[in-house]
Amino acid sequence: MIMQSILEKLNKLQSDSSTSNKVTMLNSFLDDESFRMIVEMALDETLHYNIKKLPKTKEVINGSFDEIIDCLYNLSEKQGATQIEKQRLANLCINDTWREVILRVLNKDLRCG
Repeated sequence: MIMQSILEKLNKLQSDSSTSNKVTMLNSFLDDESFRMIVEMALDETLHYNIKKLPKTKEVINGSFDEIIDCLYNLSEKQGATQIEKQRLANLCINDTWREVILRVLNKDLRCG
């Protein structure tokens, strides 16, 4: 539910061509702590995850939003990501929505202009 809400907000920003509308929407969306965390993790230049692609999910781990955030922070503190770490992150993505949001964070591009 959290990731669905975040993806909907990102898509809403992406679909609006007006910069002033985007700024207004973004300011209201940033009241949502989960959304704000995703934006910070994607746009913070000091955080590097060293992953461009996630492997296919082998076994879905019923992870939480906090586990994903912790996993991303752990990856940002390392020089590179092992295959095991990449697989764990992929397995935490319980559906395509989660995977899409995480890929946008990893690629440092929220695709919303």
